Amino acid sequence: MREPVVLEDWDVEEPPPRERPAFWPVWFWPVLVWMPLDAWHERLARDLPRLAPDALARGQLSPEALAWLATAWVLVAALAEAGVYGMLWTARGARLPLAAATVAVVQTGVLELIALRVLDFGRAVPGPVAALLAGARALAPQGQAGAALAVAFGGAGLLALARCALFAAFQASLARRRWREAFAITCGVWLVSHVAQWWLLELFMGRSVFGSSITR
Repeated sequence: MREPVVLEDWDVEEPPPRERPAFWPVWFWPVLVWMPLDAWHERLARDLPRLAPDALARGQLSPEALAWLATAWVLVAALAEAGVYGMLWTARGARLPLAAATVAVVQTGVLELIALRVLDFGRAVPGPVAALLAGARALAPQGQAGAALAVAFGGAGLLALARCALFAAFQASLARRRWREAFAITCGVWLVSHVAQWWLLELFMGRSVFGSSITR
């Protein structure tokens, strides 16, 4: 009886990597960035007079100029966030294009605008439904931010989870890696950034995250 032939590992050719769907065409990127930024500008122009009345009272900037300045900061923050993910992917041996990742951050940020819109509905949306979509901040009394922990993690809802999942899909496509790997990285960055936000808010209030006050 003949013995079966065993193929060595080097005799077996690995299949070529499966092609990922292409990212948006470059010529369409300005539109993809401008549309969310315009929505952010509209939102900020409406909210800044309430959130930053002192800056407007000094007369240094008009409400419109202050809204555009805040909108530009949204774009800068998106660029910084994309840079952080780019460094993380580089450490894992993959390349995440900075410009395309910035477009993806701006695009997925629309889900945060939707969450803010859910908060605007107020009594029109039942509290548990709003909290499920936009996080526990929907249950806070209007005009009251609450404790630092509530501020940092108050937006943890289904829309925030959907944003992480969608941005992970964009990263997986751009970096040519698995979605679950990109999703784990995205959730990790989200968690670390919000813990840092909690810590900084506690320091600003003169406390530590362990509950003890800080002597000035």
